[in-house]
Amino acid sequence: MNAPMTRDDALAEARSLLGPTAQVIERRHAWGTVGYIVSRRRGGETDVLAYGTNLKDMLARLRADRERARQGLARFVEAVATVEAIDDGATITRVWRGVTYTVRRAGDGFTWNGRPYTSLTAVARAITGAKSINGRAWFGVAGRKEVAP
Repeated sequence: MNAPMTRDDALAEARSLLGPTAQVIERRHAWGTVGYIVSRRRGGETDVLAYGTNLKDMLARLRADRERARQGLARFVEAVATVEAIDDGATITRVWRGVTYTVRRAGDGFTWNGRPYTSLTAVARAITGAKSINGRAWFGVAGRKEVAP
């Protein structure tokens, strides 16, 4: 039978997951149940990351959250590499509402209609007027490994 995790074991695992400022706080309620709070101090603030009555489940959720965050970071790094892989002088073309839009890679940014932009998102905003838009996806370069010059 699985023995319940002790507070000390949970604290050791929380610190391996979250760093040396992690805490596992035990709260005993008047009605007899015990609750736990897993938190971490960062920049003078305390972030409560999990709370509940089962330490094993709480730490399993934190491990899963950390893995999802790593995967998200990997997708972000890949997306940045995709845009950085566009050679200087390369053009990206998109037809939208019957109009063809051509953007040229120029140095650290892009140009469209003779104006410089810092990102494809800035160009897509200027074209569509949308406040929330993903320029890489809108121009169709998201996930591509190469863009032809």
